[in-house]
Amino acid sequence: MNNRTKLVTGALIAVFAAWGAFPVEGLPAYTVKRATERVVLDGILDEEDWTSASSFGDFVFPWWTAGEQEQTEAKMLWDDTFLYLAFVCRDSHIWADHYDTNSATYNDDTVELFWNPSPDTQNSYYQFEINCIGNLLSVWKNGSSPRPVIMVPHISQRIQGTVNRDSDTDSFWTLEVAIRFSDYPEIAGGKVPAPGDRWRAGLNRCGGHTNPQYSQWSPSNTATPSFHRPDDFGELLFSDEPVRKLTATGEAAREVPAVLEIRGNYPNPFNPSTVIEYTLYRSGTATLEVFNAANQQVRKLADGYHAAGDHMVVWDGKDESGRPSSSGTYIIRLRAGKREGVRKMLLVK
Repeated sequence: MNNRTKLVTGALIAVFAAWGAFPVEGLPAYTVKRATERVVLDGILDEEDWTSASSFGDFVFPWWTAGEQEQTEAKMLWDDTFLYLAFVCRDSHIWADHYDTNSATYNDDTVELFWNPSPDTQNSYYQFEINCIGNLLSVWKNGSSPRPVIMVPHISQRIQGTVNRDSDTDSFWTLEVAIRFSDYPEIAGGKVPAPGDRWRAGLNRCGGHTNPQYSQWSPSNTATPSFHRPDDFGELLFSDEPVRKLTATGEAAREVPAVLEIRGNYPNPFNPSTVIEYTLYRSGTATLEVFNAANQQVRKLADGYHAAGDHMVVWDGKDESGRPSSSGTYIIRLRAGKREGVRKMLLVK
């Protein structure tokens, strides 16, 4: 490395360090991009901005002992007024017993946001614990002097299933939250973040009557469940980059986003079974079915919540009753919301 390169590299390091652009070693980091349109708080994450926003990634289960590890998908956006947060929580048995504000929501199916706009004061942070029906426990943790009542954020929720009925199987629940920066003066004076600002945050999920689990975006380094570990909070890096591509006039591009795709099946032709591969570009409920040439349903292979990403399922060539299907052409039909994809496959005996 020559002297000029060293000088340039050193200058860039200084700039990025001042911005807080380098994540703390060993901790996850998430880049919060700018919203390009008004976010409608309805618990339905169908805006193109939410589709374009990246996920925090799979939550981890540091204290798992037994039961299904039900995943959580979280995303963030921001503008000059609000910090937006969305959760999609896969949940087969949705439960809530706490309907009063600032009650023990953490015993229900709940997500949590612990957030600190001033990383140099690690023992001071806001604590939001919001259950599946949108009820909030809020605390301003100021070292050893918590204040239990703070300004309530805007919250909306949606449930795909039934609450407090374990006799059936639910799919998922969503939360959509908007936090107005000016409502929280205790840390950072309630000011709007600037591009390059660095916050610390913990995103967690806990509780539930059936199959209670503890999961986190940034895991706590404790032997027993504890979300109150500010040193283990991950980093939020605020970017001035819009979450979607802007046109020459500064407007967000209004392209219709892809929602689903059947990538194919292999082998094809097949006998007796085939692997079907498909992709969902946003989280939500989806159904994958097999129909015969007469458009009669033969088999339902998948039905329920799907995380965004690639999926695959095996069809063994049998119908719903377990009877082998005859040779012929069959149709794979994938549905998600109002979108549908189809593909042909051939069973040869």
